[in-house]
Amino acid sequence: MILDKKIKIKVNSAQLKNLINKGLKVLIGDEIEIPINYLSNGSNIEINCECDVCGVVKKHTYRRYLKSTKNGGYYACSTKCAQNKVKQSFLEKYGEEHHFKSKQTKDKIKNTFKRNYGTEHFSHSDSYQEKVKNIVNKRKQTVENQYSIKEDILEINKDCFKKYCNHHNGYYEIEKKLYHTRKQCDINTCTVCFPPNDNVSIVEKDLLRFITDNYDGDIIPNFKLKNKEIDIFIPKLKLGFEFNGLYWHSELHRSNDYHYDKTEFFESNGVKLIHIYEDDWFYKKTIIKSRILNLLNKSEKIYARKCEIKEIDSKLCKKFLNDNHIQGSVNSNIKIGLFYDGELVSVMTFGGLRKSLGSKSVVGSWELLRFCSKLNSTVIGGSSKMLKYFKGKYKPTKIISYADRSWSNGNMYTKIGFGLLHKTKPNYYYVINKTKYNRYNFRKDKLILDGFDPKLTERQIMLNRGIYRIYDSGSLVFTT
Repeated sequence: MILDKKIKIKVNSAQLKNLINKGLKVLIGDEIEIPINYLSNGSNIEINCECDVCGVVKKHTYRRYLKSTKNGGYYACSTKCAQNKVKQSFLEKYGEEHHFKSKQTKDKIKNTFKRNYGTEHFSHSDSYQEKVKNIVNKRKQTVENQYSIKEDILEINKDCFKKYCNHHNGYYEIEKKLYHTRKQCDINTCTVCFPPNDNVSIVEKDLLRFITDNYDGDIIPNFKLKNKEIDIFIPKLKLGFEFNGLYWHSELHRSNDYHYDKTEFFESNGVKLIHIYEDDWFYKKTIIKSRILNLLNKSEKIYARKCEIKEIDSKLCKKFLNDNHIQGSVNSNIKIGLFYDGELVSVMTFGGLRKSLGSKSVVGSWELLRFCSKLNSTVIGGSSKMLKYFKGKYKPTKIISYADRSWSNGNMYTKIGFGLLHKTKPNYYYVINKTKYNRYNFRKDKLILDGFDPKLTERQIMLNRGIYRIYDSGSLVFTT
């Protein structure tokens, strides 16, 4: 209900045409008194409205009033009042708060089902039962295909499967629950090669197995150097691998500098240490394996001099980085690609200095954001060729880049003319459902907006939520 019968307004351009159509002779800027219904439908002028449900008087725009009364023919001051009005209407018409609860509606539905399906409920009909049967059969088929039950499992007991393992050339038994868990995590299901209660984790053994299958030289598991241990060491290549479970390597069990100090220690002793995190092994295994093959000198070699260089669009660049770079794609201004026989084989991207990393955007200054080659390949001279192209066309005064010490010791950068600026402190991520998430998404200002206590620190808020941090090995910052 509108309490204002008339209202004083100052005529503006939005109201002028409407008022002239009503027969008024007015100009823009005139102050006049008009009936409420002379206002245009899109008017934002505030009027006094009385709620038709609770009687409360509130100021609302004429537009808001018309929108509220458009369908129901009544004005409600809030969603709660609108819902109460609907309930009241249903009670008056059907004797229930919702028309689906009334006997009249229920009988109508039953009669419709009887007429269409020959039964009082659709779920009792033959067509529905057939549809359900088809869905169940399809799901069974999907499970059988996913876990290769028909082909791989030779004997199925009540509680376990019996299978044959090609690695140790023998049979093994595995509980159904454990089998499906390992399949979902893409872990070898053999309980002989990977015993369930072994102190060495299944995934760590899976990593060792992959390296053993692809490298013929000496491999030392659980290698110790001056009381510091790494999971896998290859003496000839002076290369070490450390598998980091997200829980046992988090702040709950390791110091913030644990991975940084370990990297520094082995680097000072001539060993390049690679850190592989649990979620990356589960969800980005193809990329991890490709990088390991590259370190083992098992990648396909492509020569940059045989490649065509050109800039690529965002869609192609994003797909390539998501498929081949462990950190995925990132927004960038310049996207350069190398093509071999018409196929994109390497990408390098550049953008402005990022504020989130503590840098200020300066004209002529750029950041090398991403560089990678296609899976299981190495483009020899690719980084140098793309950097030379970028410098020649865009004339940068300064380029910086960050090398993740979990994988890089910076050799690639020094080869193409970069110099080490400094080493950063370890960065941290938050672990949620066994996956690392960037800390930038959980800044204190965002957490406060989400309703968390502003008196607590970011870390206290997250720990109270049962979410903990895991720290990396820091980064190397290069410039040229």
